[in-house]
Amino acid sequence: MQLLVKYLDLINLDQNNKDSINCFIEENNTLYILPMGEGKSLVYAASALLFTGLTVAFTPLKALIEDQIQNFPSSLILLLTATCSKDNVQKITDSLGLSDLKIFQNPTIYRSEIRFEVLNKPVQKEKQPKILIDLISSVFLDQCIVYSATINDCDTFNNIVVKQYGSNIIGKYHRSMPSKDKIIHTTFPMSINVLVQEAGRAGQNGAIAKNIIMYSSLDIRTLLLIVSQGCPSNEETYPEDNHSVDVIQQYEYLQKKQGLIFEIVTYCESVYEYCQQQAYQSFL
Repeated sequence: MQLLVKYLDLINLDQNNKDSINCFIEENNTLYILPMGEGKSLVYAASALLFTGLTVAFTPLKALIEDQIQNFPSSLILLLTATCSKDNVQKITDSLGLSDLKIFQNPTIYRSEIRFEVLNKPVQKEKQPKILIDLISSVFLDQCIVYSATINDCDTFNNIVVKQYGSNIIGKYHRSMPSKDKIIHTTFPMSINVLVQEAGRAGQNGAIAKNIIMYSSLDIRTLLLIVSQGCPSNEETYPEDNHSVDVIQQYEYLQKKQGLIFEIVTYCESVYEYCQQQAYQSFL
């Protein structure tokens, strides 16, 4: 580990980090599930320094992933993610053909510093801005992230906040973001997995943070529409001579996505004490 001290100024490593790095440099395909802000970039950088072979980082685009599977079947793979349910672990294993995948995980996915809340969102759209403004006002001296389901919703709520506070305190963004004190969902997320992923951007400094969902059952229709529009088309995904398989796979895709949506609907309609437990159970 002298290289880590020399190049990364590291003297002590968390045991899980150390074990995952050693596993990879011993030529094992490795999946490491670690919450945001706890060292995934370190594991990647350290592995690159210690590994004797060439290290290449790929953008996780579907076309590139398929090309990598076909052209680099024997290459070692290091997978780093903040959250990964048991179903997604199986999906990764199957899609990449990694029967020998070694999995390391933080002892607990539970984030005690994050408080989960669900607020009823008014049916009348003209009443919704006040709730958002009140929530933002409560952390005015701090920072928060507001997630919206559609670009139009994002633009609408952005304009509301600009009108209230001015344009110098808000911006629209769609990539990685630093830790914040509050997460607000103007529409409930597409799945429990997405909820935990997005909630993880709060409280990374260990301070108490809130994750708040503005919930309305009317939003179910919006998310189901988004899911149906995102369903893979026959022409883009499947062979032209296999139409029956196309229909079956599209149906299974929609059923899976709809199931995830109704799972989080159950979460939102649960009592608070149950919400926090339910949010994490699929990762255990």
